[in-house]
Amino acid sequence: MSKCVQSQSVSFSLVKLGLMNGAKGEKVTLAMFRAHIDDSGTSKNEKVAVASCVLIPAHRLERFHSEWEIFLNQEGITYLHATSCVGHSQDSEFKDWDDERSKRVMRRARKLTFDHSIKGISCFISKADYDECLTPELREAVGQHHYSWAVSSLLGLCYDWSVEHAQVPIEYVFDTADKPVRMEIEDALEYSEFLYPGAFAGRHAFREKTEYLGLQAADSLAWTSYQGMRNKLYGDVIKEVAVEAWQDYQSAQERLWFRGNIQPREELEKWVANAKDHPSTQRAIEWKRANRRSQR
Repeated sequence: MSKCVQSQSVSFSLVKLGLMNGAKGEKVTLAMFRAHIDDSGTSKNEKVAVASCVLIPAHRLERFHSEWEIFLNQEGITYLHATSCVGHSQDSEFKDWDDERSKRVMRRARKLTFDHSIKGISCFISKADYDECLTPELREAVGQHHYSWAVSSLLGLCYDWSVEHAQVPIEYVFDTADKPVRMEIEDALEYSEFLYPGAFAGRHAFREKTEYLGLQAADSLAWTSYQGMRNKLYGDVIKEVAVEAWQDYQSAQERLWFRGNIQPREELEKWVANAKDHPSTQRAIEWKRANRRSQR
């Protein structure tokens, strides 16, 4: 058995969250689904911030990990990183690849993702719209950073999906992030727990893509979503491999696998007009002032 499969705390159709988090003496929480979450567009010079999730049933994790490892071994790579794969980064194992090989490998990764996961979700926000539309008070309520908005929206959609499916418990695994991004994520998780008690507390962890292979599937979805939004919102020309990948995920939307959530500028402006004086906004500001991790 591979080390990646061994690292997963899988028991029948449940994942043992307390064990995964390495918590000693804590009550072990069981989940039926694992949400693998990654980002794209978080660098300052990028136009859109994206948070993406690939949701895999716990009883499919071992099979998924086994088949993904076979895929990596056959392609001769340590792990799949979409930006490096498609861009043939010179400091990566993809440096001698051509576009056709990248396209084939990305296509194969999507097939494995579709075969073993039950849902893919991406949330997008135009950074320019966010900066221009949100007042300082509203940014205090929903997040100072673009990615805070995206990940909070994503967590809300995951919660909605759980409620629609008899409130099945979900475990949230994030790619290991640098300290500022990690604090944004943890702030969003804590506020989501405040809104939906019992849904998020003790149910998340930060892990490496090389160990939790579902994060590589989420990375591919996040990268593709970012490319698709660049093209849709700004008319940017994107590579053929990105066009094909985006079309595949859009087709998956028709069979209810994929959900993309973007806040068009006109809707964002309406939301701002309604939210700025709403009592819930003031509650959010008060809660975040008292609990924001970045201020501790």
